[in-house]
Amino acid sequence: MRHALRTSLPLLIFVAALAGMAFAIHTLTKDNTLGTDFYIFYRAGQTAFIDRASPYSEALALQNQFAIFKRPSLPGEDQLGFAYPLYVLLAVWPVLGLGFDWAQALWAAFLLLSLLAVVALVYPGA
Repeated sequence: MRHALRTSLPLLIFVAALAGMAFAIHTLTKDNTLGTDFYIFYRAGQTAFIDRASPYSEALALQNQFAIFKRPSLPGEDQLGFAYPLYVLLAVWPVLGLGFDWAQALWAAFLLLSLLAVVALVYPGA
């Protein structure tokens, strides 16, 4: 019983902190995109897993351009297309069913808490 509690308590704390932090990030960043990198992965993941279309398409890159730049990219600018192996989209798969505002808040909270968790695991006495 104690072993189960010892192993599940940190996970419960992580999940509770994740929910609270995601809610705070969502509230504080209303109507703001935290980063275009996540948006590209999010839209590519939705296109691949939900729409069952190619995340490498020019049409998706153009949609990304209009969403971020509000116009097509100029020749010297980032074309905002997905250019990675398909398996990297598995990392964002859990949040693809959420709206972008909640997906980015949850993703940012997960990254921040994961960073803290790694530091706590590497330096347990600190």
